[in-house]
Amino acid sequence: MRTPNLNRMVKILENTSNILLRDFVEIENLQNNHNAAAKFTNAAHQKVSEIIVNEFSINADIELVSGKKLSEHPDNKEFYIICPIEAMVNFSRSIPIFSSFISYGEINADGEKEVLESAMILPTSNQIFTCAKNLALFCNNRRVKISSKDNSLIAIDNIKFANLCSDQDIRISGSVSDDIAKFILGKIDQVIFSNKNLKDALKLYILESGAIIEEKDSYFIARR
Repeated sequence: MRTPNLNRMVKILENTSNILLRDFVEIENLQNNHNAAAKFTNAAHQKVSEIIVNEFSINADIELVSGKKLSEHPDNKEFYIICPIEAMVNFSRSIPIFSSFISYGEINADGEKEVLESAMILPTSNQIFTCAKNLALFCNNRRVKISSKDNSLIAIDNIKFANLCSDQDIRISGSVSDDIAKFILGKIDQVIFSNKNLKDALKLYILESGAIIEEKDSYFIARR
C-alpha cells in the first residue's frame, strides 16, 4: 500500500544505501585516523544529500532533519525532511547502527508542518520501513502492529534520562531512528529522546504502529 511518491522515496534510499555501505567498509580502514574518518563521513553525507535533493527539489522544499534548508519554494506547501545519515558518530566510528530516511508532508490549514508519509532504511540490516498517514506501517513489506508488552527495556539517547528508568534495563545505541525501528519491531519497550526535529520527522512511525508519543518537559517518550 505505497503511494507513487513513497515508492520513489524507497527507490532513492535503496540506491543511496548502496553508496553508504561501500563508504562504511572504507571507514573501517580509517579508525586509527579519526580526522580522516570524520572527513570521509561528512563527504558521504554530502554525497547522499545531493542525490536526494536532485531527485526531489523541483517541486518542494527540502530541509535536513537539523532544520537547514537545502531547497525552497516560497509558494509551495509541500516539503521533504531528509536525513542522509542519522547517527553520524556511529558511522564515522564504523559502528553499524545508523539509518537514512526521507519524510514527506504538507503545510496544513493551521500553517503547521504535517508529515504524511515516510521511508527509512537501516542499511546494515537491510530493513526498509515505510508508513503513510492512516495507511499503516510496514517493514520489508510486512505490516507491523505492536502489541501490549511490559516496559522493561528502555532506549535513551542521553545518560541524563537514566534517572527516568530506575527499575528497568536501559540501552544507548547512539541512533534514535534505530531505537524507534527496534521499538516498532517489539525489541525495545520504550524510547526516550530529546531531539524535537527527529520527533517531528519520525512521529508518524510511532503512531502508525499503534503506539503513542508523549512530551514531558524537554523530552519525548514513545511507548505502547
